[in-house]
Amino acid sequence: LLSLSGGEPTLDPQLSRHIAHACGLGLRVQVQTNAVVLDNDEHARQLAAAGLHEAFVSLHGASAEVSDKITGRPGTFLRTLAGVTNLLAHGVKVRLNCVITGANLGDLGDIADLIAERFDGEPELVLSWASASTDLVPVSSDVTPRASDVVPLLRQLVARCRERSVQWRGFEGECGVPLCLLGDDLLQLDRVPVRPSTAPPAGFMKVAVCDTCVLSDRCPGLRESYAAVHGVDELRALPRQFA
Repeated sequence: LLSLSGGEPTLDPQLSRHIAHACGLGLRVQVQTNAVVLDNDEHARQLAAAGLHEAFVSLHGASAEVSDKITGRPGTFLRTLAGVTNLLAHGVKVRLNCVITGANLGDLGDIADLIAERFDGEPELVLSWASASTDLVPVSSDVTPRASDVVPLLRQLVARCRERSVQWRGFEGECGVPLCLLGDDLLQLDRVPVRPSTAPPAGFMKVAVCDTCVLSDRCPGLRESYAAVHGVDELRALPRQFA
């Protein structure tokens, strides 16, 4: 799968040409986008005709009030929804990426309902965790909330997804949180591969309890920026039953 990201790739006037070229080489193509300009149906149709397989669309709230506050662009929430509708109508698979941050915690429970009612539950919901991974993102609890405060809300969201037949995934890899912070009802170990090394990648850290955790070979550890805000006292070694 070739993933085209940015910036915003849909602003490239040659995007359809790039997609068609990649598909001609036998690749499946994903575009990571906010889908705002795809509210123009002709634009969405062109990408689909070029062979676009999947769109990974940012959707950070279930309401314009919350989403537009996060993006800083009033009016874009409704345009994103229209873009998703157009993509689905032209046969493009859509995955909706919701980045959990302090600003959208109150909206999480409604996202499953939005997907079920607006899109007949067709797009998959991908959950990831906001983190200060670049200098443009402030290191604060407003951006990155404490995991133990958010997990109960995630359980409610996942329960709503199951009730509304909305597929979901998330938390695995470096866009999630340490696996020990999730209960067994949120862990999907079949989607969390064994990592090449138990050593944490750049920007991550592990503490002593990580050495005895049964999932140490699957978990990247804790982001250093998260530890700077919330410390490391939430971390624990998971017992054998979680393997």
